[in-house]
This record gives sequence, C-alpha cells and structure tokens, in this order.
Amino acid sequence: MNILYNINPDKEIGSRICFVFGAGLVGSSIIYYLHHNGYSYNVFYPFLWDRNEFYIQQFSGIKERFKEILKLIRADEHASIDLTLLWSAGRAGFFSSEKELSAETAAFEQILNFVDQLSIEHRMINLSFHLVSSAGGLFEGQTNVGMTTSPQPLRPYGWSKLKQEKLLAEWSTVAAKYCYRPSSIYGLPYGGQRIGLIPTLLQHGMQRQVVNFFGDMDTIRDYVAVEDVARFISSKILNKAARSDGIFTLASAQPTTLYQLKKIAERCIQRKVYARFNISPNNTANNSFLASALPSDWQAMPVEIGCHKLYHNLLQRN
Repeated sequence: MNILYNINPDKEIGSRICFVFGAGLVGSSIIYYLHHNGYSYNVFYPFLWDRNEFYIQQFSGIKERFKEILKLIRADEHASIDLTLLWSAGRAGFFSSEKELSAETAAFEQILNFVDQLSIEHRMINLSFHLVSSAGGLFEGQTNVGMTTSPQPLRPYGWSKLKQEKLLAEWSTVAAKYCYRPSSIYGLPYGGQRIGLIPTLLQHGMQRQVVNFFGDMDTIRDYVAVEDVARFISSKILNKAARSDGIFTLASAQPTTLYQLKKIAERCIQRKVYARFNISPNNTANNSFLASALPSDWQAMPVEIGCHKLYHNLLQRN
C-alpha cells in the first residue's frame, strides 16, 4: 500500500492523508495524479494481502506510520485532518475462482475493521472511502445498461465486487462513501504489473505475434482509458467542495466489437494484426452502457484516440 500526504499550514485547506490499497493499473495511475496535484509525499508500506495471519502486525505498523505522519503535518493537535482511503486492490481477476475472490473480500473487510479502530483512536479525522469496483464484472452479459439497471453478475468476480459494494454501503463508520464502476480499462501501469487486452493487442501487432481474443468477432465491450478513470477519481479525492458521494459508472457508452478493436489497432501500428478468437459460452457475453448512466462531470476519450496515445507510449518505452 501507499500512504500519500501533504503539509499545508492553511487551516482553511488543511493537511491531507490518503491511504491507497492496491497499486496496479488503476491504483498506480491515481497515485501518479495525486502526487502531481497536492500530495507531495509518498510513503510505500509493504502489505501482504494473502497472509491473514500477519494482518494484526501489519495494521499495527500502519498505525505507527500514521501517527508519525500526523506529528509531521499537524501544527495544532486539535486541528482536523482529512483522511481518504482508496481500495483498488486485489490480485484476483475476471476468471478467478470463488476461493481466490473470497480471500480478497476478507482482506477488504479487514480494512473496514481497521478504519473503525482508527476512527475511535483519532476523533478529529474527517474520513472518506473510495472503492474501485467493476462495471464489466457487475453487468457482464447486460446491454444498454442505464441508471436503474440492477447488476446481475455471471461469475464469482462480479459477485465479489457486488459484495464489496454492499459491505461499503452498510458500513456506518464513514459517511462519505464513493463507489466507482469502470468498464473495461486499458492502459499501461506505472510498474511491471500485468497489462490488459488493448496494450497486448498493440504489442503483439508491433512484434508480429498472434493475439488471442476471448470472444468472437462480434462480441461487444466498452473500453475506457485508465488515465480518464484515474483523473476522475483523483478529482473526487482532491476537490472537497465539489464532492458528491454515491455510485459512479465510468464507461464510454461507445460499444466496440472485438473486430473493430482489431481494425483500430491496425490503423495505429499501420500493419496487419493476426488474431485467434477463443470462443466459448462463458466469454462471448456482450456488454454496453447508455450515456444516461454516466456522471455529468465524466469524460471518456474515444477508444481510437486512446489506442493512438497508448501506441506512442509503447514506442517510448521500447
């Protein structure tokens, strides 16, 4: 996990601390935006999610680090401090088993219990919690998803996200709760983590390697750039005056077939992309969203523009 904070002597603005649990594709991008927009300091604290026997010891270490930071940033011991918690953690993916996902949800519950303790020990903290969920997992197989569409997950991954959302909604310790439901996110993480379909598509195309698609040519998905997702979530964390908590669906509302995505990649790299479509009953479900389901202050770049930007980033990295 990462602990970000800033030191601001202005009592009107105040100092702020942000705990970021998970630094994968989304988490690392949010850390980048926060670090360049007010959170000047970034402390990495190792946390073993899959070793629950170490939870007590690890949380004790985080508490001590938190106290140290409070001493640094709080000029007045009675001044209030904004503490933001962001959960974008979990190694489990779309095809993970129920056992793998139950461990992730158990870790999430431990974090909520940890915050309960912090709120008792530090009464002057203004708490807010931000959960990164998954529209793709919640609404798999559902098309034209709107504001009032109820999630109907098809696999353990979706059900685990729904359970995390329910745990957050029922949690009374924090009043300001934000839940983000991004669709299929693409981009490059700030680190060596796994990458998704679109970067793989571009990389394999550049290297003249065959790309394996999970779905058929007409399978519809919704794709959003990680920089758009990170910018939106960061804005909610940074701008207290503009905050309005709730559930936010972050999608493009521009359904794209896998065949169209292949053609976009070919235009980006200016060469043919060779693909193999892996068709089975559990990976051909369509997924699309209505523009009316999206927040008014959310903007998603067209997938073709995002692919071109990603292609140039790959060229710079290579």
